[in-house]
Amino acid sequence: MAQATVAAQQQLGLESGLGLQIQFIGQPDVELAFQSLANETKKIELLSVYTEGTTTCANVFVPDGQLAHFEKYVTEYLEEKKDKNGGARDHKALLNTIAAIRAAELRAVWTDDPELLPEDPNEAFWWEVWLPVRAAGQAVVEDFKKLAGLVGAPLATSRRTSPNAPSC
Repeated sequence: MAQATVAAQQQLGLESGLGLQIQFIGQPDVELAFQSLANETKKIELLSVYTEGTTTCANVFVPDGQLAHFEKYVTEYLEEKKDKNGGARDHKALLNTIAAIRAAELRAVWTDDPELLPEDPNEAFWWEVWLPVRAAGQAVVEDFKKLAGLVGAPLATSRRTSPNAPSC
């Protein structure tokens, strides 16, 4: 899945943030150790954390080539790895709290009241999009414009930015 997603992103001429958005779903009534999902050196970003009832969910951007980071966590967990001092290096605090992992979809990154998201996928509606700045903020904006154009989504002519955001 990761290779196909990156190939599709490259074919579309996208220049920023090649990779996957993954949703981690926690166990009911157990706090997800979401802080452990991000990794600055590997440029893995925690995008959002929210709760649905008693379940915590976290959305993570995983750059191309970095999915192996999480595969290593699972391998070390299964092998009950220890560090040189004999301490556990098996990531149990994180992995024992996860019920499921899947590719993020619109509902997963929706931050408004879930009731505001139309049930009918063909219903047109206006919504605000917050784009991650990352290292190439302007490229993120341009990629978003490309994708909106491909699906025929009209964009507003005005744009609000945070103080750290690139200008259009």
